[in-house]
Amino acid sequence: MIHHSLSLRLRHSLRVAAALVAVAAVSSSCDSAIYDYEGDCSVTYKMRFRYDHNMKYADAFAHEVKSVTLYAFDAADGSLVYTKTESGDALAAEGYTMTLDGLPQGSYDFVAWGGTEGHNAYLLPDLASRAASRNDVTCSLNVKTDDNGLYLDRYLDPGLFHGRIADTQTLPELGEMVMTMPMVKNTNHLTVVLQHISGEAVKASDFNFRVVGARNSVMGHDNAIISDAEVTYHAWHTNDNSDNVTSVGAAVADISLGRLIDGDNPRLVITRADNGDTVLSIPLIDYLLLVKGHYNSGMSDQEYLDRQDVYNMTFFIDEGHRWINTHIYINSWRVVLDNVDFQS
Repeated sequence: MIHHSLSLRLRHSLRVAAALVAVAAVSSSCDSAIYDYEGDCSVTYKMRFRYDHNMKYADAFAHEVKSVTLYAFDAADGSLVYTKTESGDALAAEGYTMTLDGLPQGSYDFVAWGGTEGHNAYLLPDLASRAASRNDVTCSLNVKTDDNGLYLDRYLDPGLFHGRIADTQTLPELGEMVMTMPMVKNTNHLTVVLQHISGEAVKASDFNFRVVGARNSVMGHDNAIISDAEVTYHAWHTNDNSDNVTSVGAAVADISLGRLIDGDNPRLVITRADNGDTVLSIPLIDYLLLVKGHYNSGMSDQEYLDRQDVYNMTFFIDEGHRWINTHIYINSWRVVLDNVDFQS
């Protein structure tokens, strides 16, 4: 009986000792069942990107964004602490997240630019060789210069995207944190169709198409326009009867545009190629907003301009190449202009 009691006490002691060893092991390894990562007591920060700020309210990041550059700024003084760029097939993978390896624990504001890596349509500053802050992180359209000033005559592909988590993010010291960066598309595609009221052929080469007076070529870290310099957007492609599926004669022009800002006043101008006479000159943003109510009247004007990135405008001219300004078509909506009075 004494031998049996000693044996029970010995087994109980061994079980207690084993439990203590297990607790010590869990404490020393930070319990990988709780923290799902490799390494002891480490931390993983990840950024997920989402582009659903569009008219379909559907996440199109994997389909449209081909590269992304992320910046992390110290929340206290705004200094740049971390930057990372990824591009290619990885962004199109389901569930893509950027692992922020090497980012120290702290409090940050995050800014992202998408579509810039490997494409010279957009210019990001080179911040590798100097101290930088939020105000240094700008993105510019790669415009050209002639005697008339700044201009752009190219197709902006891929699109330019901006994201910001403005509220300070305080990262945990242990575990895993996945943040989501909302993205906004900054580039737009405008198709202008010029059609003769009689249906006779219209040659694109007889006209010049452009958007003038835009002040949207340089964006700051918060996506606000930070340059007052005016830029002219010329048509990068023109043709007659763009798809040849109709017998109606029409001249078609394609123009790429930077971010459209409510309150700015760019004008769509069409002139005759032979003598420079103006066929039409209209305030572009005011006209584009005429059809906002057909989609969602509850949107602010700026939200509509940010969500909608493709615009189609059809104008009609008479035999003297004069614009018949009674109605136009905008994104398939017929707009009667009898009571529309915009300042020139």
